[in-house]
Amino acid sequence: DPKRGDQVCMRTTARRLKSEPRDRERIRSNRIESSMQMVRGMAALPHGTGKQVRVALFTMGTTSENVAADVIGGEELIERIRNGKSPDFDKCVATPDMMPKLAKIAKILGPKGLMPNPKLGTVTQDVEGAIDSLKRGKIEFRNDRGGLIHVGVGKLSFSDAQIQENVHALVDALLAARPKGIKGGGANRYLTAAYVSSTMGSAIPVTVPSLVQQRK
Repeated sequence: DPKRGDQVCMRTTARRLKSEPRDRERIRSNRIESSMQMVRGMAALPHGTGKQVRVALFTMGTTSENVAADVIGGEELIERIRNGKSPDFDKCVATPDMMPKLAKIAKILGPKGLMPNPKLGTVTQDVEGAIDSLKRGKIEFRNDRGGLIHVGVGKLSFSDAQIQENVHALVDALLAARPKGIKGGGANRYLTAAYVSSTMGSAIPVTVPSLVQQRK
């Protein structure tokens, strides 16, 4: 039960700061044997992660005053990053016409998980909507070669209900992102284990059936 796991997590970290991130919702899917088994997508957490997200926007044109990007630029911003003078940001959004130009810094942004991707909604003409979603708590997830997914789902200052709703949103997104390369069995064969913990706390197991059944 994610709620009980969350309560245990709260008790075992009671001596730590209330603002400590609870960013170790860890879910194991099948071990990766081919690119067809890569699990990757976005989850819109209804209560966000509790962290402020700085977003960079790559665009050639002028932007509306409503665009809430923290860093905005075109080729000049690309050159700054290329020369090691990158401003501080956590996520990137780009208009489609910028993608060929971003190839110059793909090897810089890619390893950091910052490269805009049309499949994740970060390459779009609707930059205002994309940036707003990221700042509201839309997060990216992907599994590593061992099949593990690590994502932040909130802070210890969040209520049990807020954490539960964030976890449920994540599970929904994971189930929707099940790749065609993973065949056979139900959701319990796809999601094989789950744990929740604070950043420095012990991992508390959460039964996968309890996560999946609550989403039916």
